[in-house]
Amino acid sequence: MADLPPLSIKSLAVGLLILYFVRKLILFVYRSYTNYRFATANKCLPAARFPSPWIGIPNWWSIVKAARTSEHVALICNRYKQYGNTITGYMLGATHIATCEPENIKTILATNFKDWGLGSARYNSFYPLLGPGIFTSDGPAWEHSRALLRPQFSRDQVSDIESLDIHVNRLMGWIDKSAGKIVDLQPLFFRFTLDSATEFLLGESVNTLLEEDDGKRANGQMNFGQAFDTAQKYLMVRMRARGLYWLVNPKEFKAANKICHDLVDRFVYAALGKKNSMKSEPQPEKKKYVFLDSLVEQNEDVEYLRYQLLHILLAGRDTTASLLGACFVLLSRHPQVYAKLRTEILNSIGDGKDGRIPSFAEIKDITYLRYVLNESESPTSFAGLQQY
Repeated sequence: MADLPPLSIKSLAVGLLILYFVRKLILFVYRSYTNYRFATANKCLPAARFPSPWIGIPNWWSIVKAARTSEHVALICNRYKQYGNTITGYMLGATHIATCEPENIKTILATNFKDWGLGSARYNSFYPLLGPGIFTSDGPAWEHSRALLRPQFSRDQVSDIESLDIHVNRLMGWIDKSAGKIVDLQPLFFRFTLDSATEFLLGESVNTLLEEDDGKRANGQMNFGQAFDTAQKYLMVRMRARGLYWLVNPKEFKAANKICHDLVDRFVYAALGKKNSMKSEPQPEKKKYVFLDSLVEQNEDVEYLRYQLLHILLAGRDTTASLLGACFVLLSRHPQVYAKLRTEILNSIGDGKDGRIPSFAEIKDITYLRYVLNESESPTSFAGLQQY
């Protein structure tokens, strides 16, 4: 029997390329068929198509360019206005469906929540910083994280208003420094919520409001707040890169991740050490609630604790800071609402020498404040993508 000729690298490459495209074709046909069956069974209308030449590369590039100048939200909103509330097209060769239709959002986030998930895109893109957790997991893993974390946020645990006072005063100090000037509130809100969130979660604030606003330490290294911002910036770049997320892994991203992980790990090791010492030492009947201390009672794996904390820190900082920013923007545009809100707050808790730190219950009882926050939240989105 004659020997077979050796397989050349070129032939191997061509063969693998053919297999890749055959696989993509089979997946496309299968998904198209299953989507058609689902749409027929549920009487779904087709989504409006937006132009997608060149397999959607121009669409992807327009989003990337807009994001660099923080105009990507306006770009997406204009697309909805032009084509409709539920639209579809191609982005880097993949079918992209987006919706701002209230009934669709209700179905995804509430009515049929279990039919939807985050998909692999967010997990793969976010893993280097956040690892597995409530914002990157689906199914049983998500349910486990939720069951673990939810009891930690009971009313008794989150109602410590006095611990916020020092951070509020520092925030006001930055605003007072800029008296008579235009103040960019959003970065200050992010620093404020990072400081308050780390105190609640870790038992000690990272105190970014005490740092200079360039976010650098004396040795030129990023502080925690700057590192957290930098890492998140690259997470979104990785998300926009879609299937090519793995190409976005620069040194700055790795350095930022390491700073975040190292700081949280330090608190985790301290909490584990404190837990062991508590077994042999008497403890006061009442002590300040710290999220991490409660978490180590249920699990002692350092990496697991690190990632759970980073997930909750992401939620505690970003969503709250974004809500504050949206609220102030809307109040500046509706002076009559601002005047009414200010009057109601002054009547409830006073001002200046007559003012006092309100209790959690008293804040909840300021009805108009609750209305303002609800309305500030409704036209904005603080959470991300779901997939069917």
